[in-house]
Amino acid sequence: MKIILIQLAQEKDEELSEVVSRLRAYERGHYGLEEAVEDANNSRKQNKLKDKQIEQLMHEANNLQVFHSLFCNPYFLNWEHDVSP
Repeated sequence: MKIILIQLAQEKDEELSEVVSRLRAYERGHYGLEEAVEDANNSRKQNKLKDKQIEQLMHEANNLQVFHSLFCNPYFLNWEHDVSP
């Protein structure tokens, strides 16, 4: 779980570096407004997708934590089931 979150953070860092690089190119006149707007829109879409992935991973982690607390509880592991009718 931590590895996935670290990877997502690294991807966000790479995206930010790319955006800064494009901003500098734009400021030098090597990058047009049309491309900038398109890239900004694409970045927003990618960020929304990554945010949704993070939300899903957090939900899964919470579910695993609940599962672990319910089924790995020593009380339940040592509990003997009465199967008599």
